[in-house]
Amino acid sequence: MAKAPQAAGFHRASLDKLHDLDAALELMYYGWRGMTREADAYLAKPGLFAANLAVALLLASRF
Repeated sequence: MAKAPQAAGFHRASLDKLHDLDAALELMYYGWRGMTREADAYLAKPGLFAANLAVALLLASRF
C-alpha cells in the first residue's frame, strides 16, 4: 500500500510529550487567555482586536 503524499512542511500531529516544561507552558497559555478574555471582549465591541491595541500602544510609546 502506497503512502499518501504530504504537503511540504506538513508533519503528522503528535500528542507525545516533547519537553518536560510542556505542562507549565500549557498552564501559562490558559492563564494568559483567562486574564485577557475580558479585555478582548471589550475590544470586540467596536470591532477591534488585541493586535489593534498593541499597535496603538506601540505608537503611543514612540510619540
